[in-house]
Amino acid sequence: MINEDIIINAKERVDSFSELLLSDLKSSRPDEVHEKAHAYPISVPEIWSNEDESFLKFDFEIDKPLRLYIHIPWCKKKCIFCFYESDKCIPSEEVVNSYFQKIEKELNLYLSKFGKNKFFAETLYLGGGTPSILSPKQTEKLFNIIHNKIDFISTSTLITETSPGTITDEKIKAFKGSGINRISIGIQSFQDHILEKCGRDHNSQEAIEAYRIVRKNEIPEINFDLMLALPDQSLEDFAETVKTTLELKPSSISFLDLRVAQGSFLHKLGYYYPSWKEDITMRAIYQELLGTNKDYIRTRPHYYLLPGEARGRSTRVPCLDSREGNGFQIGIGVTSYGHLGNNQYVNHKNPDYSILIENGKLPINYGLKLKTEDITAMKAIRAIVDYSLVPNAEDVLLQYPYLIKYLRNNNLIDEKLELTEDGCLFGEEITYLFYPEYVKNKIYKNELSQINFG
Repeated sequence: MINEDIIINAKERVDSFSELLLSDLKSSRPDEVHEKAHAYPISVPEIWSNEDESFLKFDFEIDKPLRLYIHIPWCKKKCIFCFYESDKCIPSEEVVNSYFQKIEKELNLYLSKFGKNKFFAETLYLGGGTPSILSPKQTEKLFNIIHNKIDFISTSTLITETSPGTITDEKIKAFKGSGINRISIGIQSFQDHILEKCGRDHNSQEAIEAYRIVRKNEIPEINFDLMLALPDQSLEDFAETVKTTLELKPSSISFLDLRVAQGSFLHKLGYYYPSWKEDITMRAIYQELLGTNKDYIRTRPHYYLLPGEARGRSTRVPCLDSREGNGFQIGIGVTSYGHLGNNQYVNHKNPDYSILIENGKLPINYGLKLKTEDITAMKAIRAIVDYSLVPNAEDVLLQYPYLIKYLRNNNLIDEKLELTEDGCLFGEEITYLFYPEYVKNKIYKNELSQINFG
């Protein structure tokens, strides 16, 4: 059982903050949460517009390996909090083959636009949906398509999401044989009553067995996704999940707040959070447990890794490319995100996705051309919250002088513009404060004028 002092300490820590500060930070969360706050601008669909393939520009020289995201749109079961595009089914061979043909055509369209026979890539992320729903032969077929179009550099990270209820020894062997070197397992919780409530495809024992299968196959990096503020999840439940995770010792741990977004069953029910304070207390619990453990180091507010086993954070979020020059990520498949330079885009759902591909057109549905203030906001989020290195933060200081002062005065960032331990506790809420003013005017019903940044 979990040590009760852990929970008591976490509660006392949250209670130690002033009511004014807690009120300010709570009010920074929008009424509708679409994505993780640091995924800006994907997190704000209100500022995107309907576009087509003419929105994208291909007139720049590719001077760095690309990042590739491929969406696998099927799940064994549909979780009540899921708002991503996926069908609840075990897809037939015919359906899978048809989708793979469209993925290949979409890749060919991008190669043709750039006048290339092959791309060089540094990252592949298979997401969904549930990529591990694919059979070993289907995985091999998908990667034959990928490797025919993409050459990966020697230090590439090839990642797939998985769900414990679909993991088998044969499937993990197929992933490894195809080049996957990082597997993220959607554990979410080790409490069976919570897993059942959320509609997961596994129980706690099956999750542990799935992890053992992945570990046995010597996958270099294994990440656990854990969720907090789930329906019926108590502080004790969450603490026990973290404790079990630390005993199993995955390569890295990602802590994800529940987001009740449009398209999820929870949103239709009108469910939101047990309470915002409980959510923050759960963050304090994992900080307390990870701080006591000492094996893991934090590289982001909600992400911890084992030194020497995990190389660092990898992401499928296209706007988080912190490399110099134009970012370049191709999103392939239904509802995929990508970006070419400052032009961000989102693909169509079916049937429009399939129709456009069959007609030889890129299946672009939404687009956003980043403004100067968007770029500075993203730079601030990467530098201060997301821990990516930014060589020169002068424009961040110029755009946010009063916010920087406010965060420093409340001991949420230090003199180097890095989040403090307390700041990490509120990383999600602080991120919203960096959104450009024109964006805040669209996403808040009540403006943040009550926060005094002076």
